[in-house]
Amino acid sequence: MSWIIVLIFFHPAGCLQTYASESWLLKKATLLAQSHVSTFLKNILDNQTELNLNHLFLAYDYGDIEVINLLHQAIKYLVQVLLNLGNLIDANKIFIHSPLFNHKTLEVELYRLLNEYSSDLLGNPQKILIDPYDDFRGSLGGAALAIYKTSLEF
Repeated sequence: MSWIIVLIFFHPAGCLQTYASESWLLKKATLLAQSHVSTFLKNILDNQTELNLNHLFLAYDYGDIEVINLLHQAIKYLVQVLLNLGNLIDANKIFIHSPLFNHKTLEVELYRLLNEYSSDLLGNPQKILIDPYDDFRGSLGGAALAIYKTSLEF
């Protein structure tokens, strides 16, 4: 049995980082707030407030079409990478660990796109699960693996 854990928003991943990392989403949202009059982000930010993911969630919930498009595009690219990864690596499960999916509507959108795009694949796609986000979960998993490899495996 093999598993893959996908940690996003913390490690560079080439093109995916540009579309789906927290830092790039915030950079793009900052540009939106500076250039578009119609974005809700202008109403929730002042000159001293630094944009964060919760601001994007709030704008998303208020129906800001620019933020909705930004986040849905990130999820679309992530889904494409996950399905390609599932075709390349024989894994029973793929775990996603990201603060983006603390927002339940975005989690639903991820699963909707996975179902839509995976219908074109032969066979069943791997089971892709969202691991509840915690700042320390990745570090704990890495430490547990290191302990297992250095002491328990012998």
